[in-house]
Amino acid sequence: MSVNGNWDANGGMGYTRTLDNAQKFTTDNLLWINYYHNVDLASVSGLTTTQRSIVNNWKMGGETKLIFHASDDYEFTLHGGGNYYLINSQREGFSNIHAGDYNVGLNTTLSLPWNFQISTDMTMFARRGYQQAEMNTTDWVWNAQLTRSFVKGKLLAKLQGFDLLHELSSTQYAMNAQGRTEVWHNSIPRYVMLSLAWRFNINPKKNN
Repeated sequence: MSVNGNWDANGGMGYTRTLDNAQKFTTDNLLWINYYHNVDLASVSGLTTTQRSIVNNWKMGGETKLIFHASDDYEFTLHGGGNYYLINSQREGFSNIHAGDYNVGLNTTLSLPWNFQISTDMTMFARRGYQQAEMNTTDWVWNAQLTRSFVKGKLLAKLQGFDLLHELSSTQYAMNAQGRTEVWHNSIPRYVMLSLAWRFNINPKKNN
């Protein structure tokens, strides 16, 4: 059944600039605000018909990065961000939500001797203010990869590790427009993988 009344609005702004004359330090900033007026049909206990469920979703957040780019061989990025959720409704049995999530972390790319390159990222993801305890989580996620090129750059070997601290779960909780969702992923949340890639170029024949 079609339901009228859904609409949304959003806005944002970004700001990027260098902080020193040598242009090695850069700051990158974003701010945003989203509003989603969601109308759906909900079943109410004791009634045989469905009723209109109107939920107002506000999402306000931002992120900032401080990047140190010493050269093409070294780069460090300190990053952080977050969202604040204000979700309310006049629907019977609906508990208004005032919650937020935030993250802070550091990632870097370094060139090592013998043509090795390492990239790593350590980020803390935290959620607070939710009524269900399983949604108020703190996860430290560490990913890393080691690469090396061979045969004049044509062959690339990569050793990649995802979620090395074993913090992630295959079950995730999130908020959608009308309430809480619980999602199960049939996947491997953490792994180590070795891959080889061969790069080749095919140039078209020149026409006379």
